[in-house]
Amino acid sequence: AIEASSEAQEHWRRVNYPTRAECVRVFAEALKGARITLAELMVHEMGKPIREAYSEIDKSIASCHTLSEKFPDWLSQHNYDAGNG
Repeated sequence: AIEASSEAQEHWRRVNYPTRAECVRVFAEALKGARITLAELMVHEMGKPIREAYSEIDKSIASCHTLSEKFPDWLSQHNYDAGNG
């Protein structure tokens, strides 16, 4: 599993921003589509109250949208040197 995650990261770091943003948007839509199922799992597996479960999922969806929309602006405000990584 560790080797597979290292290989996945090696690939992901070469993916351009528009593609990454689209992946995050697609993930947000998947979360939205699975909202009820995920909330029920959180109730049964974690003992979380249903309202808190929905709230956590909705926050994750909103965070994905914010990241995909605002990241270019945030990135342009900083100069990062990632070296070889």
